[in-house]
Amino acid sequence: MNNDWSKSASNQLRGILRTITHELSKEDAQRWRVKIRDAVKPLRAYPDIGSVVPTECYLYPPSKRQSIRQIFCAPYRIIYETFGDVNRILAILHERQMVSPHDIRWNK
Repeated sequence: MNNDWSKSASNQLRGILRTITHELSKEDAQRWRVKIRDAVKPLRAYPDIGSVVPTECYLYPPSKRQSIRQIFCAPYRIIYETFGDVNRILAILHERQMVSPHDIRWNK
């Protein structure tokens, strides 16, 4: 399986890294980039490793809720879905953030 990042997830990752660079350092941002990318790698072999996102974590639970999964790279929640032979990385959110309908839309 392959992991494919949505435009939104890529933008969220860039925003996280930009904030870490500004608040801490470029070196810390680089470590977080590697840490988040490494957290996603096991999905290639084990796409069901993540848990289904609980209903209470959504602003509005979607009808396809069972297919939306999450893994954690504390304090971040990486939201994804498996579609055919691809794991679609949909969003990277702080673990305290609610998941919105916009976050689970695939946009390439």
